[in-house]
Amino acid sequence: MLEVSISKVKGIFAKGLCENVYIKKIVDFLGKIYDSNYFFAVAVAIAVSGFTFRFEIIAMSILLILASIGFLLIKNLTPTFLCVFLTCMVPLRFYGATAEMFLPLIIFLGIAVISMLSRMLIFPIKYRPNKLFYSQLIYSVALILGGLGYLTFKQYISLVPIYTILGLGVFQLFFLVYFSSYYKIADDKVVSDFSRMMVAIGINCLLFFLCEYLVNIPTFITDGFYLPCLQWKNNVGNVLLLAMPFCFYFIIKNKKPIINSIIVSLLLIVLFISRSRGATIFGLIVFIIGAIYTFAKVDKTTKKKFGIVLGVLLAIAIILVIIYWENILPAIQKSLADKSSGRFDIYKLGFNLFKESPIFGIGFYYLKIYDISSLGGNMTVCLFHSTFFQLIASLGLFGLISYSTVAFFKWQQALQNHTFNRVALFSLLGFALYSMINTGTVIPLPCMTIVTMITVICYKHNIYENNKNVNYFEISK
Repeated sequence: MLEVSISKVKGIFAKGLCENVYIKKIVDFLGKIYDSNYFFAVAVAIAVSGFTFRFEIIAMSILLILASIGFLLIKNLTPTFLCVFLTCMVPLRFYGATAEMFLPLIIFLGIAVISMLSRMLIFPIKYRPNKLFYSQLIYSVALILGGLGYLTFKQYISLVPIYTILGLGVFQLFFLVYFSSYYKIADDKVVSDFSRMMVAIGINCLLFFLCEYLVNIPTFITDGFYLPCLQWKNNVGNVLLLAMPFCFYFIIKNKKPIINSIIVSLLLIVLFISRSRGATIFGLIVFIIGAIYTFAKVDKTTKKKFGIVLGVLLAIAIILVIIYWENILPAIQKSLADKSSGRFDIYKLGFNLFKESPIFGIGFYYLKIYDISSLGGNMTVCLFHSTFFQLIASLGLFGLISYSTVAFFKWQQALQNHTFNRVALFSLLGFALYSMINTGTVIPLPCMTIVTMITVICYKHNIYENNKNVNYFEISK
């Protein structure tokens, strides 16, 4: 009885807000701003400026303020989560930094979280659990049980491992319900907005690289095309592999095909110059698959535009390689000489630790006995640089089976034969392939939250495409 009363109060409150003339005008005005390309551009500019000119905390604070406004007042969640994801990418230089460095953000982060939860109070969520929900719930339990009987309580509750456990489990369960409730239906506008967000994230990575190179051109050339900035190869590679394929969506839909052809080509080039062999190889595979699919779907005029852009950029790339070959060759030789980056040793260690605790694994806490080469030091989570070895070592057989179930239901949504879902499939494919030799699937924000968002929108878009002639209110339940 109390629950019904509370629900009615929430409904009346939400209705009152929506019917207030002044509030409605403010909401409509802000909604148009957030939905515009200008807002997306400003958000990216804030992130890039903060990263390039080293005022990351200020940039993150501004983005969190924009996200807080979005959670409370903007119907379309996509621009709001663009701000959230960009906030996660700004502090790339802070790899290995202690939590104290982020203390100034606590107020703004708290406001953003309160705003996100307040949206649920003002506009109550409606969600019917499905197979994906229950599989994610079981995986959340596996994450909580990881290290059971192996770690001490103090090790288990240390800050970063707890963030990883909750971020990959309970938080993703929350986001699954959150996205499913507020994306009532994924029509063409919703999938277009989401694709636009992903392209903006890709452009953000591109500008990070461009600005960093412009600032460090002499060092960049003399040091063999190497950027000393933190974890460029892994963290940026993860995000680019998720973002890059969504350019193909706009090319297929004939929305600025030349511009999007240039963008997707430049994102591939960024993967090359990041010197991440895995990201480059899998990015090239996804690019080729996406390009073939795009050529098969577009008309002759768009094929010509796409082909011309690819040809021109390829010619420019060849010319630059010839000009700077003496600098590029040492970089290639160095990359080839580093055969595994210590990964085979990590995989062997992961398997041996799995044998020590095969059911629930050894958890995520980083113990000094895991030191390999330069991988020790300030690490606070034990990363095995492979989804498979991470699962068996950290979570045991229970984690491996439960994660496989979640992955199956996620991929199932992207396998439907719709243009957006095909593009989303390429995105998930590149990310999954790279995560076979990298840490993408243990990064809650932005990586796994983007994956959850892709899954929900694919699911909702499948319903939309399969029920176009059904009443909107029927299919948005």
